[in-house]
Amino acid sequence: MNDSRLELIMGRLLQTGVLAAGLVMLVGGIYYLVLHGADTPNYRNFHGVTQQSGETVLWGGVLLMIATPFMRVVFAVVAFAMQRDRLYTGVSLVVLVLLAYALLG
Repeated sequence: MNDSRLELIMGRLLQTGVLAAGLVMLVGGIYYLVLHGADTPNYRNFHGVTQQSGETVLWGGVLLMIATPFMRVVFAVVAFAMQRDRLYTGVSLVVLVLLAYALLG
């Protein structure tokens, strides 16, 4: 796998992830507005996210948006390892560990 092919695949991965996340958020936003567009907000009482509110779909889109660069780094680790490029594999692994720590920690 040459460098230009690697860049093309990484670019497509990012484009696909952002488009998928955007579509999921758009669907969730429309669904939320259909269910709650005419509601008057009550700020005195807290109501968590419910299964049927559309907010769960919106949060799914947010999770997809967060997962997109994470998956790009995972792909970079695998691709650089396949190229036997130790320096970039190591750097990508450090970035992956830091991202995982930031997401889970």
